[in-house]
Order: sequence, then C-alpha cells, then structure tokens
Amino acid sequence: FIYYIKFVPIDKVTKYVSPSTMTGLRITEKNVLYVVVLMSLTTGNFATRELFNEGFWYFNGFETLKSDNFTEFFLATVSSDSNPYNSGPSQISVNSSTKFLAIHTSQFSLLLDLWPPQSVIHPSAKVVVSDKNNEHEENIRFEPECFLSGKPQFGRGMVSLSYCNGLHGIIVTNGSDYQIIAPRSTCAENIYLIARRASSNLMQQVNKMEEARTTHEKLTIELALFYDQSVYNYLEEKTNSKSLKEKLQYLVAAWNTVQYEFNKENQLGYSIKLIIKYINIFRENPSWYKTNSFALALRSVCVWAEERKLNYDHIHIVTNSKNSNLLGLGGSGGICGGGRCAISKSIKWGDYDTLSHEIAHGIDIPHDGHPNCANYTGRSGVMGDRNTGWSVCAAKYFERWLKRGKGKCMQEENVSVSVTKGKTHSIVDTFGSGLLPATYTTPDDYCRIRYGKGFSYIDLYPKYKCGIISCAYLEKGNQYGRIRIDTGGTNGLSCGPQMVSYVFHSIPV
Repeated sequence: FIYYIKFVPIDKVTKYVSPSTMTGLRITEKNVLYVVVLMSLTTGNFATRELFNEGFWYFNGFETLKSDNFTEFFLATVSSDSNPYNSGPSQISVNSSTKFLAIHTSQFSLLLDLWPPQSVIHPSAKVVVSDKNNEHEENIRFEPECFLSGKPQFGRGMVSLSYCNGLHGIIVTNGSDYQIIAPRSTCAENIYLIARRASSNLMQQVNKMEEARTTHEKLTIELALFYDQSVYNYLEEKTNSKSLKEKLQYLVAAWNTVQYEFNKENQLGYSIKLIIKYINIFRENPSWYKTNSFALALRSVCVWAEERKLNYDHIHIVTNSKNSNLLGLGGSGGICGGGRCAISKSIKWGDYDTLSHEIAHGIDIPHDGHPNCANYTGRSGVMGDRNTGWSVCAAKYFERWLKRGKGKCMQEENVSVSVTKGKTHSIVDTFGSGLLPATYTTPDDYCRIRYGKGFSYIDLYPKYKCGIISCAYLEKGNQYGRIRIDTGGTNGLSCGPQMVSYVFHSIPV
C-alpha cells in the first residue's frame, strides 16, 4: 500500500478513470496523495512495474505553483471554437486563429475571448546582421507564433496563453489568478490542471491600464535598435540563445517589458506605443563604431544613421561594454530631433529600467531629484529611486515639452515598413507586451529561456530570497540534475501574498 502512495502517477489514473470522474476534481496539498490512492483502490487496474519504470507524475510546474502561493488545484477539460463540444479525452486544438476557449471544472467555468498578442516589434521589421563592414539583411517575420492574449467574457481581466509544448498560461479575473497547466505527453490529452490563488498585482495592472486607455492622447515612438558585439558575445556565451532567431526572441522580450512602463497612462498622462522597425546586430563591430566610451559609441551610431537617412523617432544602442561605468547616456528632449540617440547597458532577459530611463530623457523628462522637481510631491519613479512608475514631475515635464511643439514625430508615422516577406522567411515568436516578465511567463518558461530546453524551476531558495530563480535539468541524459541559479532578480515573480519581486526586493502591490 505504501508502495502505491509513493509511485502511482496520476497520468496512469486517467487511463482508467473516465474524464467525467476526473474533471473538476479539487486537489489540495493535503489530499493529493489520498486522491491517487483512493483511485488506485477503486479502479484496481495498474501495471505496477510499468509505473515504477516510468517514474512519478508531475503536471509541469506543479511544485512551482505551490511556491507561488497557489493554494487550490482543480482538474479540468478544455474546449475551443474549433472543438466547441469537446469535453472528453480527445486532444484540444488551439492555434493562432483560435478566438474562444472554455475551461470547465465541476465548480466553475472560465469563458475566454482570445486574439494574437500585440508586440512592440513590427511584424516586418528590418533585421540586419553586421560582420565588420559587411551587412546582411535577414528574411525574418515577427509573429506571436505560440501565444494568445485575451479577456474573460465576463468582467475585467487578462488572459495570456501559450499553446506550444502543451496549452498553459495565466488568467486573471474576478479577484483570482488562475494558471492552466498541460499534462505531460503520457497523460490523457484533454485533462488539465487549474491552479487558483487570490489575485496579486496583475489585476491592479489590468484595471489601471483599462481605465487609462480610453482617456489619453495616443502617441507612438518608432525605434531603430543597434546591438554591438559585446551583446552578441554575451548571448552566445551566457545564455541559450545560439541561433539568430533565439537571440532576437531574447532581445525583443526586454522591449516588450519597456512597454510596461509606457502603458502607465494614468501616471504619465499619455499613451505611448513603442514600435521597433529596425534592428542591427553586430556579430563583429564595424570599423566606424567607436567603443572607447559611451559618448563615442553614441556619436558614431548617430552619425552613421544620419548618413543612411534612418529617420526613426529614436535610435537606441544596447551594449555590454566594460569601457564605461555608466548604465546609460542620452540627450534631453532629443526624440524627433538631433539628439534622438541613446545608449544603454542592458542585457539581462526582460531588463528594462535603464532602457525606459533613457527613452524618458529623450522626451525631456528629468531625474526626479532635479531641483525643478522639488515643488512636486508624491511618489518617485523610473527617473528616481523607485525604478518603476512616473512621478508627478515627470508627467508635468513631458506635457510641457509637448505643448512647446516638440514630439511632432510621435503623432505620425515617419518610416513605412513593407509587410511583404519572402516565402522562405523565418518566424520569430514574440511575447505579449506591457507586463513584467514573470507575470506573462512561468518560472519554468524562464528557466527554458535562460538556460535551454530541459531546464525547469526548482524551489531551491527560501521565499525571502525574492526574485532568485533556481533551475534544474530534469530530462534524461548526461545533464540530468544539473542546477543553474539566476541571482539577477526576476521582476514580477510572486514572493508571497500580495507581494512581488522588484529589483531584489519584495514589494507590496
């Protein structure tokens, strides 16, 4: 009997128990083993040796959910608009054209409207790889290959789903956060795990963005990005981003997160949409690119772009150079004008505060500690010591800059991009924009992005080490058991009830 408790995997249970019995079953930490044993005794049809050989069961990320304060677990079936009446064991069909999804448990149902997520990068953005003085344009299209965004049909909320490697994702509505977790490949095809917890910071973000979107003027910043050789080398040596496609996915994630700051219309007073239309990656630095200092690097790219008539609203260089102690440098109020260039040292996946900070300087926002801000009270933000949000002073300076007739380029499209690509183009998957990285990817997703396929999150560090991610390789092979620890902090990771990680600190939401 004890042997059964230890080794009976629930994926085997689903082979002998009908979906109607499994669907909606509520599981808690205290009774999960009891449920398995009870089913074992009632069905009584197990190949014990087979169970032992294949190991114990996990829904991917089950342990992670418990550490992220999910306290209730339900088994569910899923139907989509392409399979509207599917409540049985057959496989659910979800793809980029799916517009509706229903999740059914015995206690509740979630009805979701879906659409492909918007990204900060234009689907047909121009991508150039530079090898010293030789340039090669890549035939790439940016699409949300594996992702869907959406809203619950009833009430406010947010949906972010991935359908590659099994359907999984986040649903926020009616005071609760839900995660849907796909079973491993050996499980019944249409049995999913639904985890629920009291809503954390996500619902507050959704409410603020929805309240603001209908009231503020819409502005756009068209971006050209340059990544120098030091960034290319970092991605090659320190991350799992070996191919160009993987490198682009890694880099674009940071800019999707920059959009998180500029979505805060209720603080800044305006809606600012970022659109990346040009990317130049230096596999080997061109001879014209000066690396002696941030100032020289900035000037060399600006001059080169001017000679090429790259009329983007803002040009941003990203580096991992060790030749400067600065984190960033850019002109004040230079967007749309001669000082439209900036440079940042920002290489961590999803790292955005330095990028946001330098763009803010470009729209004439000073540091919150500037003497002219002394007359304004209230919270600090991106331009101060808080690293997120916008102060009253920041909003006033930006509004004043616009009223002086600046920022005209943000009210119109200045660089058109052809939407056509060759038939053999590569697809680069893009994440949804406007949320902290750990709120639209799970810790398991993060481990795979950071360290590669086969890595999953493990709860190695205690919860007070907020933001630190521990990953282990859990697939068969010579790497099995290898542990990697990211001590850089992962913004948005849940650290307890009503607490999230932000720059190594646990902050209330």
